Amino acid sequence: MESTDWRLGLRRDEGVAGYAFRVTTICTAIAGGIFGSLGFLDLLTETALEDMPVALVLFVLLVAPPLGMGVLALSAPGFIVRRVALIYGLGYLVVLAGSALFGPAHVDPHGEAWIISITSIPAASAMLAVPRPMTWLYLPALGVLSMAVAVRSASSQNPLLDGIIVGLYDATFSAIFVGLVFVALVWTRRLDERIAVEAHAEAESLAAEARGREQQRFEALVHDSLISTLLVAAQGSVDARTLAQNATVTLGQFGEPEDAVPSIAELVGHLRADVHAENPEVRWRETVTGELVVPPMAIEALRGATLEAIRNAARHAARDHRTGRPAEVDVELNVDEERISVAIRDNGRGFVVERVPAERLGVRYSIVERMRTVGGSATIESTLGAGTTVLLRWEASRV
Repeated sequence: MESTDWRLGLRRDEGVAGYAFRVTTICTAIAGGIFGSLGFLDLLTETALEDMPVALVLFVLLVAPPLGMGVLALSAPGFIVRRVALIYGLGYLVVLAGSALFGPAHVDPHGEAWIISITSIPAASAMLAVPRPMTWLYLPALGVLSMAVAVRSASSQNPLLDGIIVGLYDATFSAIFVGLVFVALVWTRRLDERIAVEAHAEAESLAAEARGREQQRFEALVHDSLISTLLVAAQGSVDARTLAQNATVTLGQFGEPEDAVPSIAELVGHLRADVHAENPEVRWRETVTGELVVPPMAIEALRGATLEAIRNAARHAARDHRTGRPAEVDVELNVDEERISVAIRDNGRGFVVERVPAERLGVRYSIVERMRTVGGSATIESTLGAGTTVLLRWEASRV
């Protein structure tokens, strides 16, 4: 599976929502550059020569962050981009409040100072940082502060009326950007959840179909082979050696049929569906460079241990004790002609492996012992404050 989009170089392993977040951030950065250029022209006409150095520093502080967010969106982790967007959105409100109290006065006929020509960009940044309904409260705060700045900077005979008009316009125009960002992020996240549910349902359906075929095969063998062998044994019409050979052949037919072993493509698809169904926020990467026959018991062990590691990350790897904010989890699958490995990494608070209580079976039994019983291995590396890595391996040569 490709992890990048060939047109923009953006990561696609974060799902539709992650891809939409990065594209929306880049579009916001482009809009910020355009609005910033227009605001710079106003700055030149509104600012006195002696105040120009301070105004230029303020201009850079307000226009540069969105451009930086666009660059970060190409490759940086999503939480870093969101953190920058949140700081920028809140910082802009602080700057507006300062401008309303101490900014230049009577510099524009209708109070349309350059500093309120970019209001839609920090508003969109706030929604990028926190795509929740409560973020809509940013708009009335933005409108009130823009009105205050316009009242101070207006040189007309009725600055209050001009300020009200400017404040309403800024809040309304910014609402368009905020709404587009909200829809892009919230609805694509719901789409990711639906895709994960459908993928899990498909995997369950395929598993049920496989179990049905196996049940039919088992019943046919019981009827055609096992009963026939028992009848021959009861009649005593053949010697013991021949009877033993027939019994061995019959029992061998009850083993795993050749077509019951899934292909690597099917195995990867099922594991990917399981992971996304367990946690849609998990970032998935896969590299397949060869075909490998993996027994059903080993497949079940890999699936179970992988899901247990993801659950452990969700339950115990929160990055912040006070907020309980969950860790980000990456799952990387690698397959070649000799082995299959799954690495589950989180950036949580980590732990000391040797201090895990004996009653905690999630690591010792559900992960380590589960892999050991099928000829595989599981290693856990964790550092306090730096996250945890669980590496699952199964090699054909060890079976």
